[in-house]
Amino acid sequence: MRKNKNIYPFFNKDLFHDACGAGFIVTLSGKPESRVLPLAIKGLKRLAHRGAISADKETGDGAGILTDIPKLFFREILQEELGINIPKRKKFSVGMVFTTSREIKWLKNTVNKHAKFRGFTVVAFRNVKVNSKVLGQYAQSKQPLIVQFFLSENRINNHSLEARLYLFRKVIEKDIINQKKKSYICSLSSKTIVYKGLMTSAQLDHFYQDLTHEKYVVKLAVFHERFSTNTQSTWSMAQPFRMIAHNGEINTIKGNRLWMKARERVIKSRFWKDDLEFLKPITNNKGSDSESFDHVLEFLVRSGRSLFSSMMMMIPDPYEYDQFIPKSLKDFYIYNENFMEPWDGPAAMIFTDGDYVAAKMDRNGLRPLRYTTTKDGLVIMASEAGIIDVAHKNLDVHHHMRAGEIFAVSLKGKGILHNHNLKRIVAGENSFSDSLGKYLSTISRKSSKKEFEQFGLPKEGFDKRLRIAFGWTKEDLTRYLIPMAESGREPIGSMGDDTPSAVISKQDRRFYDYFKQSFAQVTNPPIDSIRERGVMALFKYLGSENNLLDMRPTFSGAIRIESPILSPNEVQKLYSLKKKYPYKRIYCHCEINNSCEKHISKIKKQSREAVANGAKIIFLTDENLQEGLLPLPMPLVVSAVHHNLVENKLRSRVSLICLSGDIV
Repeated sequence: MRKNKNIYPFFNKDLFHDACGAGFIVTLSGKPESRVLPLAIKGLKRLAHRGAISADKETGDGAGILTDIPKLFFREILQEELGINIPKRKKFSVGMVFTTSREIKWLKNTVNKHAKFRGFTVVAFRNVKVNSKVLGQYAQSKQPLIVQFFLSENRINNHSLEARLYLFRKVIEKDIINQKKKSYICSLSSKTIVYKGLMTSAQLDHFYQDLTHEKYVVKLAVFHERFSTNTQSTWSMAQPFRMIAHNGEINTIKGNRLWMKARERVIKSRFWKDDLEFLKPITNNKGSDSESFDHVLEFLVRSGRSLFSSMMMMIPDPYEYDQFIPKSLKDFYIYNENFMEPWDGPAAMIFTDGDYVAAKMDRNGLRPLRYTTTKDGLVIMASEAGIIDVAHKNLDVHHHMRAGEIFAVSLKGKGILHNHNLKRIVAGENSFSDSLGKYLSTISRKSSKKEFEQFGLPKEGFDKRLRIAFGWTKEDLTRYLIPMAESGREPIGSMGDDTPSAVISKQDRRFYDYFKQSFAQVTNPPIDSIRERGVMALFKYLGSENNLLDMRPTFSGAIRIESPILSPNEVQKLYSLKKKYPYKRIYCHCEINNSCEKHISKIKKQSREAVANGAKIIFLTDENLQEGLLPLPMPLVVSAVHHNLVENKLRSRVSLICLSGDIV
């Protein structure tokens, strides 16, 4: 008998969530100052209560710091430690890597091999000086070998250096995955570097000796203290990642990952051309939600999209009921909603591309961020007030960021970009309104009578066998359906459910009863689209997505509906748009005593063929049920078709609508 190695079957070590403290300190002048890093480390230590400590009482969930690259420091260190001289005018990039003593030889060979092909010269490898004694017992047992490698360019092409370094890193990461190695590249950039690990904020500067060197002088420091929620902690999952430091949780992460996988076939790039294949998968199902967000943001930015438009597309503002939002900005959000779904959830996001450092709040403002500007030229941003002592005479501005707000500071000394100005700039980058005016169709909901009069009782009455076939019990009718029909209100019941779980029940239970919805792992305020009308909406878009990397408006059309629950009248309107939005109806019936699995396989095949033939909408329906047939459980059908289209990277080309007798 095969022994199951997983002794904790309800725990997945590859999935991570966290709630954290984060912030940054930056000079307004855009020039390095000796006070920045010590202040950032001090601020990080004051976020210690935001982190967690393991059972050994010494190992933290993770802490880290991202800075601009101190070129003077690294030139001096390379000269002292390795006898290597890098001329002042010579540009260089730094990679920070977690590896092992067994893999270091392989890593050096791999970096050298790809560097030569990609137009880089490997200047040096350096073992980063660390003090392991300050770590907890568990952190020490998992401690990687930490090395840096230095690159210089020997061939220049049309791509920016940061884009070329991104491609170079992705190529190496592909080798790491394919050869099942353990190495992890924390950062590889000509502008920024990340020092992080499985430790507390109090241990960070004692562990990494670089961070206390007098020549380590920078203009930017992004810092992060991690609290892992219901998940394991590892060295690689500490933050900051390569572009972001995140406090919060992406509640929609499963869907975001699946959609990114689904649209990989549709994505084309004049920028990357054939190299695009090296960038796939863009993200994966492992790691934290924050890491996946970082993957996608980096992909968009390095592919030529602006940092701010990419962030505003991923974390859009609520605009539906905002009477004061400029039309150009509203059209920006509507246009981009047809290219990517929001990465939704409580999020206080700090991010940088090496040219700007910025912060963005989620649409509900569920995670705090505050910033202070000082008269002596610093900007201090953090999830807590008071992490840095600022004298009253030195205080210029103190501001608590609001829901949806974005804020940025130039790292080249060009000042601050505030919320409204920054959004106006992004909205004016392209003419989204013209494209929407031509190609966006809207189905507006009318009165209840017009929308639902097709549901009138037939003269001959309903066939009562349909009720049994679709799983409706007498209790469903008397306790729920009839009271809803008579009063127009939700049925009222008590809290809790004392009925046996469906899997052990002696009663016939509906297919739905065997499943429970997966909610956010971090407790958040109870919110819904009625109480939070200003920041939530139910509208959806139907039709296929366009290429995510098209920089010019190429929107070819979509249908906007007011709710994911369609009325019979709205379904008829969709049928009437067949010339512009071709559709395919697929019946989800199964003959009694026939194989349900075979029929679902047939439906999956029909769906793939429909997409290949140009269908933009697929109706999965169990209408016209005849004697001798049974309806397949609609959640099973929708799930099977959805995941099959995702696996075949076709899902972004079509919308799925189910028409079922077991839905009210």
